[in-house]
Amino acid sequence: MTQKPVLVSIAHESYGDWIVASAETLGPGLNFQPGMNGLAAISAALRPAKYVKPTWQPRLTQRIDIEVAASRNASLHRFFARFEDIIKAFRRAT
Repeated sequence: MTQKPVLVSIAHESYGDWIVASAETLGPGLNFQPGMNGLAAISAALRPAKYVKPTWQPRLTQRIDIEVAASRNASLHRFFARFEDIIKAFRRAT
């Protein structure tokens, strides 16, 4: 048991799905379509370049429109909601 509140949020979808939920902000070749596979969409848009996660994820992540992505992806929305819950719990505890 801990004296501080603890909440856990586990991504239901892949990180690529979170990224591609803001497809229009990522650059040419990507357009959001509900149910699209993030990894496949990103890989296809980058061809002939290879999608290497450690290289491309940080680049694409900094281009995400968080509000748009969270409104399109329930998993990402829940992730941010859990952070809000943590902040509220922390404020009540202090």
